[in-house]
Amino acid sequence: MSDNSESAAIAAGFLRYLDANNKRELLPEVVALLQKELGPKLPELTVESATALSEADKSELIALLAGKPHLGDINFVVNPELIGGIRVIHGDSVLDTSVQGRLKKVYA
Repeated sequence: MSDNSESAAIAAGFLRYLDANNKRELLPEVVALLQKELGPKLPELTVESATALSEADKSELIALLAGKPHLGDINFVVNPELIGGIRVIHGDSVLDTSVQGRLKKVYA
């Protein structure tokens, strides 16, 4: 059984348990406890920019990232070495749209 189907089977069994014991109303509390437990283990997301972003730009980026699978903190960092553009870092993943990143690709 793959990890995904095993997780789905466990979740379905848990829901059946709650239903069988008339405890389905506890589900939001259980979810909140799981999020609290998992929250610190999620990688934070760092948005680097060459200059300080305006509050409007930050709000727009937060709105764009809200639809992505991410629950950790979002940190905004100024990194003048980027020259322009932004770099988004989430754990081991990096989305680099900076001028520095493009120059590195050209001269690599």
